Parts: sequence; C-alpha cells; structure tokens
Amino acid sequence: DPESALSRFIDRSRELTWLDLRTRAAQYQAANVLPASVRQAEESMRELVALCRERDVPVLLVRLPRRTEITDTGLRGKLGRWMTAGPRAMHDRVAADLDVPLRDVTGAIAATYAAGPAFLPNDPHWTPAGHAAVADSLIDAVDQLLPR
Repeated sequence: DPESALSRFIDRSRELTWLDLRTRAAQYQAANVLPASVRQAEESMRELVALCRERDVPVLLVRLPRRTEITDTGLRGKLGRWMTAGPRAMHDRVAADLDVPLRDVTGAIAATYAAGPAFLPNDPHWTPAGHAAVADSLIDAVDQLLPR
C-alpha cells in the first residue's frame, strides 16, 4: 500500500527506496506463497470453476512457473522451487477435487530457456519464443475442451 506508514517512511530514504526496489520481486514472491495467500487463491479458483460450470464454459487450469523456478540454479533455485511447493500442491488439489484438467507449462518454458531466451532481460515475462512454447504445449488440451 503506497499510502501506508511504512511506504511513506521508505520513500523518505534513498537507501531504503533502493533496497525496496531491489528486493521487490522477492517481496512479491514471499507474499504470494504465504498460507493465507494460497488459501485466498484456492478460494478464487474454486469460485471461478463454479462460475464457469454454471455458464457451460470449459475450464483448463494452467500452472505457470515463476522465472526463478526456471532460471535460478543452486541454493537460490532450490529456494524458489521450495517456496512454490505450496501453490503447486494447491493447484493439484483443486484440479483433482473439481475434476478439472491441469496443464503445467514448466517443461515447455524450461526447454525454451535451455535453447535460448525464454524471458525478457531482467523481467519475469516471456519472450515470443516463450509464448510460442506455452501455446504449443497447450493446444491439444484447449482443442479437447472445445465443443464439436
């Protein structure tokens, strides 16, 4: 919250602002793997599936890896994968409980990254090659969901 007391305090210090900006990705990642955040995401997924089913809209859950799960090695990579274990388990649970197909595109992105740039420089977003790899990995699943 940019209006919070902590944010205003940080904004008054060049050093704290620099530190805040340099650690923003880690802050975001840590906040989104907290149990409360995972529970909130699970509730949202379940509500979304229910709404789609009420409207006869096919559902495909797609697990998108974080950049750190693909690009980081050693301890940092292990930490990134450990931190996302809870959300990944939640995806599996929701897919199984609601009988919804789940596709994990981690392999497609990892293969693209091994062959060349899959992510924009210093950015978690995919390159055109990353997008193409994900699309290719999902086309069969999407095709199976489309009405005939």
